[in-house]
Amino acid sequence: MKRPNKKGNLSIGSGLSLSNKNAPMIKTIKFGQTDYKARHVIIPSAELESKTIAHPLNTRHQESLTLEAVRDIYPEVLAEGIKQEGVAYFNKELERYELFDATRRRFCGIKAGRDLPLWVLDELPSAKDIAAYVELTQKVRFFSWREVGMKYLNYAEEQGISSDDLVQIGKEFGVSIVTIRKKLNAAKLNKALIESFPDCEGIPTTFYTRLGKIERTLAKTKLSVETFVENELASFNTKATDVSDIQAKLLEYYETKLEHLVDDESKPQQKVEELAIYGNKNTYARLKTSADGRKKSFEFSRLPKELTEDIESYIRQKLSKNS
Repeated sequence: MKRPNKKGNLSIGSGLSLSNKNAPMIKTIKFGQTDYKARHVIIPSAELESKTIAHPLNTRHQESLTLEAVRDIYPEVLAEGIKQEGVAYFNKELERYELFDATRRRFCGIKAGRDLPLWVLDELPSAKDIAAYVELTQKVRFFSWREVGMKYLNYAEEQGISSDDLVQIGKEFGVSIVTIRKKLNAAKLNKALIESFPDCEGIPTTFYTRLGKIERTLAKTKLSVETFVENELASFNTKATDVSDIQAKLLEYYETKLEHLVDDESKPQQKVEELAIYGNKNTYARLKTSADGRKKSFEFSRLPKELTEDIESYIRQKLSKNS
């Protein structure tokens, strides 16, 4: 038997076998303690969006996949195509391939117009074995705290328990309460704030605590996170081109802007008191008191001449008695 003339992870020693020239290549893949037969399928780029989807137990947060998030593999995919096969289950009822891994490669294939090679199982492994297999894919790129936290949140919702029940969640996943808390906090961060960063699932873990502080501070100022992000992103500029540098500079920019916002909120403000209410917005009588209370000024607009003269006369009279 000839060795397949194809780049990638195909090899005779890896369990690959060909029964005849026209039959699909077959490979044995172990999920847990069980061996499954997988057939080799190539999904045309034009069918990737319609015929493939992430399996529900695939932890990778699909909404966060952007060109920045796949910058480490996209240039190679664009130049040479997708070499590394993914592993999927073929759902006969829905007639689609549910990916246990390779969702980043799928995204690249869609954007670059490249076919996606898959090893396809026609028998579905247990949820436990799928979860164990998915964890192995982190050797390519670790899941973010937020992605793992979302898995914990989804589990709590499915089981009908509170997401604050750290003990129960920890028992299910065999993880400490401290770890559960960190990753749940990351998952609960405002979506607009997180997704304002390029490659938002690739931000350093140290960002999450700082982003949480930003969100709490905004809540105190009664300014919505969405409004803050929209306003500041519109004015954010940087000469940085590396995504990691842009991430760091954007976080620093948010923190600096928030400091100024808090300072402005905390400073005593000038008090403006309407002395009378008129039907015309251009007609008013106001008393302005400075922030420290030491200065007062009267402002009059479009009042009857006789009235302003009476007021001025009264003030002069009072001042003359105390001069």
